[in-house]
Amino acid sequence: PIERAIDPNTNDLATQVFFRNVDEAFLAGMEVEFRKKLDFVTPALSSFSIGFNVAYIYSQVDISPGELALIRINDPEADDRRVMFGQSPYIINALLSYDNSDRSINANLNFNVQGSRLSVVSTGGIPNVYEKPRPALDLNLRKGIANRWAVKFSATNLLDSPYRMTHEFKGVEYNYSSYRLGRTFSLGASFTLE
Repeated sequence: PIERAIDPNTNDLATQVFFRNVDEAFLAGMEVEFRKKLDFVTPALSSFSIGFNVAYIYSQVDISPGELALIRINDPEADDRRVMFGQSPYIINALLSYDNSDRSINANLNFNVQGSRLSVVSTGGIPNVYEKPRPALDLNLRKGIANRWAVKFSATNLLDSPYRMTHEFKGVEYNYSSYRLGRTFSLGASFTLE
């Protein structure tokens, strides 16, 4: 596996960011997916369907003895293993969709969130940096109109949850980086060629 790492102990006092390979990692997981039309509730909901999938992932990387010695200066009880760089322990997706071919209308609402993931590995004994969970919600609408034309509307990042990267030291969480992307709205038209 490849990791993005930082070395805070450079001679010029500037933190050095680099990529490196680790010798070995272990990764295992499972995923469950479910999709169902809502016509079983009432025939009036026959154009609606729901779906979700959930993934659980276990990952493990052995920390090298030299790196572990630096970590244990500040945390003598530190584990000799850590999660794999960039791997979330869980991912959740949910979908509510509407599809009415008689009226040429299609819409869906998508939700996604993933667990904390290792974003930067520290090689100098300071705490690693983790990207925190960031729930996301998107909406897409499409309406077909006469003569092979369609109008589309999308709204992305409706929750505008912040991207937050943090590191923890002695039970206190500190912000490493935090920003928002804002919401995006788009409106367009398309024409289908035969």
